[in-house]
Amino acid sequence: MSLEDELRRAADPDTPLDQLHYLAQNVPETRPAIAANPSTYPELLEWLGEFDDPDIAEALATRGYEEDWPYETNEIDAVDPARKDDPAHADDAGKPEPTNERPARIRTNNERPWYAKPGGIIGLITAIVVSVIILLSIIGGILYATGHRSTGLGGLVNTIIHLGERDPQSMADIAPDDSENPGASQRGGTDAAKGKLALTSQERLVKDFPVDEHPDENRPVPPAAYTDVSQFQVDDGRVQCSLTPDHATCQIAKTSQDYGNAGGPLVLTVTSGGTFAMTEPNNTLPPTSQSAVLAPSAAVAQGKMVCQSAGSTVECWDAVSGHGFVVGNGRVGQF
Repeated sequence: MSLEDELRRAADPDTPLDQLHYLAQNVPETRPAIAANPSTYPELLEWLGEFDDPDIAEALATRGYEEDWPYETNEIDAVDPARKDDPAHADDAGKPEPTNERPARIRTNNERPWYAKPGGIIGLITAIVVSVIILLSIIGGILYATGHRSTGLGGLVNTIIHLGERDPQSMADIAPDDSENPGASQRGGTDAAKGKLALTSQERLVKDFPVDEHPDENRPVPPAAYTDVSQFQVDDGRVQCSLTPDHATCQIAKTSQDYGNAGGPLVLTVTSGGTFAMTEPNNTLPPTSQSAVLAPSAAVAQGKMVCQSAGSTVECWDAVSGHGFVVGNGRVGQF
C-alpha cells in the first residue's frame, strides 16, 4: 500500500480504530492526519501528544486537544540519556516517553451506541411488548364496547371482566352420579349437592344460628331482589326472561348442545309449585330493546318466583320448593 493510501486512511473518519492504531505505530508520516481525524480515540490522541512534532501539535490544537490530560499509566521519571543534555529537551524531565504500547480504549456510557448500553436491548423489547399489550387492550375494549363479546379480543376482554364469576351449571356438571358415589344417598344424594353448587356465593354465606328467616322456603328470595322488574335479558340479549308471581320463563336464542331442538331456541319455565317445562319458543317474549339488562349478581322477584344473574347465565327458581333452572352460554340445566 502506498503512503498516499495510508495518509488517506489516516484522515478518513470511517477507518476502523485498530487500523488508526496500527498506522500511528508503524507509519510516522500518518500521525498528523490521525491527530486531526475526528474518530481518533482520546488515548491515542494523548499518545500522539507526547511527540515533539509541530504538525501533530498543530492538528491537536485545531481540534482543541489539551496537553495536560491526566495519565492513567505509570509515568517514567527518567528521560532518554541521548536527550538528557540536549537544551532543546531540558523541559522533558519527568515526562513519559512515547511508547508503542496502545493504551486501553475505555468507552463511557455516553460514548456507547444505544444497543451497547446496559439494558438497551432489554428496554427496547420491553417497550415493544408493552406497546403491543396496550394496543391489543384498546382494540379489545372497543370490540367489547361495540357488542363483539363472543370471540376474538372482545371475547377475551369479556372473559377477563367476568373472571371472578362462577358458572353454576358447569360446577353442577362435575358432581358425580350416585352410582359413582355410594355414600351420596346418605347425605341427600347428588341432586341435593348440585342444588347447593348452583347457589350464588352470596346465598351460601353462613348466617347466625339458629335464626331461620324463611322457614317455609327451601331457597329464599334474596333480600336485595328488585320487585319492580318483570322482563329482563342477559348474555348480550341471547337470553330473555319474563317473571310473574306464578312462573318464571326464559328463552335462549340457541344452544351449543342438542336438547331435542337441534341447537335451536328453547323456552324454559318453572312454576310457583316448582314444576319445570322445556318447550319450543312461541315468540311471546319481548324484543331485546324492550328488556332491561340484569347485571351480574342482581336478582329480581315476583312473589316467591326469583331470577338471579351470574353475568352470562341466569338462574330462576321457586323459593318454596327450591326447584328451578339455569340458562345461558348456550346451555340449559335443571335443579
